[in-house]
Amino acid sequence: MKNKTVIITSMFNVKPYIQNGRDRYTKEWINYRIKVFQEFTLRSLKLQTNQDFNFFLCYEDATDELIKSALNKYDPLPSNVHFVMKSKYREEIKEYLKDYEYVYFVRLDSDDAYHKTFIQQLYDYNPKPETVSLINRSGYIYDSVNKSIGKCYCKVVTFYTFIYKTQDYLNGKIYNQDFTDIDNEQYIAIRVPHEFIEKRNYLWHVHGKNTITSFNNWFTQVDDATDDIEVVNKIIPEYIGK
Repeated sequence: MKNKTVIITSMFNVKPYIQNGRDRYTKEWINYRIKVFQEFTLRSLKLQTNQDFNFFLCYEDATDELIKSALNKYDPLPSNVHFVMKSKYREEIKEYLKDYEYVYFVRLDSDDAYHKTFIQQLYDYNPKPETVSLINRSGYIYDSVNKSIGKCYCKVVTFYTFIYKTQDYLNGKIYNQDFTDIDNEQYIAIRVPHEFIEKRNYLWHVHGKNTITSFNNWFTQVDDATDDIEVVNKIIPEYIGK
């Protein structure tokens, strides 16, 4: 049995994580967010120096045709990137765990990015035996509308990884039983035994139609914000490429 595998998960338009109601079921919203995913998050996934991971995006069953229609406008997804209906989500994931002793579940929203070395970092990292979650609080926040960037410290827990013994997960010993409720899940991540990863591993994306994320929020501390194009162009390629 192999030692561990990495699964990146993202909730797209599923309840209860709905800030703007039924907009998330509309063709307009879905087409826009799929475009953001393709131009930002998917680029980050493809850029990872270690491709030994699987990404699962979970969406509401009722929007299946709209999702497929939106995806058909782009090149086929890589073999390790999966869009899955909510009703099939957990069972689909289980198929990728059978040969591993541990599974690392990484949270990533479908409009954000990780540093290109992040997956390799997870394979290289040796957590303490009691550690349940790995938390990234430091990263960058990027406004793609105004082309500005700043160093970000997240006062809440948005970028985290849960560590499971695979057999425990398959037996239903899951920290967050409602996998769609990521608002609750982030509090679980900080309450369980955890370690902080200090590298600036995330790129938090402000793109004009965010429901929450912006430069000015109670839950973010943003330093050294700049729209200097040379600074922006030096940082961005480390997360989504050129």
